[in-house]
Amino acid sequence: TLVQVQDLLPTLADLAGIDQALPENLDGVSLAPLLRDPQAALDDRMLVINYGRMPQFKVTYTKDNPAIPHRDGAAVLWGKWRLLENRALYDVSTDPHQDHDVAPQFPEVVAKMRTHLDAWWAGVKDDVMKPQRVVIGDDRENPLRLSACEWLDVFIDQQRQVRRGLLKNGTWHLEAAQAGTYLFTLRRWPEESGLRLTDAIPETRVTDGTYSAGEAIAIAGATLSINGAPPLRKKSAADDRSINFTAVLEPGAVTLNATFIDAGQQPLLGAYYVTVRRL
Repeated sequence: TLVQVQDLLPTLADLAGIDQALPENLDGVSLAPLLRDPQAALDDRMLVINYGRMPQFKVTYTKDNPAIPHRDGAAVLWGKWRLLENRALYDVSTDPHQDHDVAPQFPEVVAKMRTHLDAWWAGVKDDVMKPQRVVIGDDRENPLRLSACEWLDVFIDQQRQVRRGLLKNGTWHLEAAQAGTYLFTLRRWPEESGLRLTDAIPETRVTDGTYSAGEAIAIAGATLSINGAPPLRKKSAADDRSINFTAVLEPGAVTLNATFIDAGQQPLLGAYYVTVRRL
């Protein structure tokens, strides 16, 4: 049965008996009927998969950036059919590897799936480039932890990248839930590690391999810039595990850049981890 990740929430809500509390405009459907009855079936439907790809080291959204989703980068799924990039059609019941394009043999299938793709794209194209902001300062999650995984269009999302200390930086797009004074705590390593800003770490055996040793970086301070304003600046001591800044925020959209600097005040890399607390 064709399912998608958007089915997870309505399924769990159904199983928990709280599905009546869900919004009416969810994209997914409950899979609970399939779990309760092996003979059950879902209504026929088409699904679309579309996601941004690696940005090839470009750090801003540009016309030629392959990280930008577009209509013809999508896959349309319908039963045994897969329409890829709005041109090639595959029958995965006989061609699971998707080697043989059968679009010329089934133009009516292509037309129906293309119509669905066009309607889907019309519904998302105005929102697809809007950053999905992380909410800070809400009573339900205060403090909130940010990581470099959430930088827009810049990728530090693997532990080996953190260990290597890749000299990248990015911007968090946030939403301040409430007005107030906010404390920003910048770290090079996760708080739980107890490591100092300038520490190196040895290679580490894990279940399925070995993490490489973590590089020492000569961090001597940091800057913090909010909404593009001139950055706040602080020096750090040799034993510091973090660097703190405070700023007064109003409710609404916030951009945040946190940068570690060397002894000459030159930027090194972004702070991989930032804890935000509304005081």
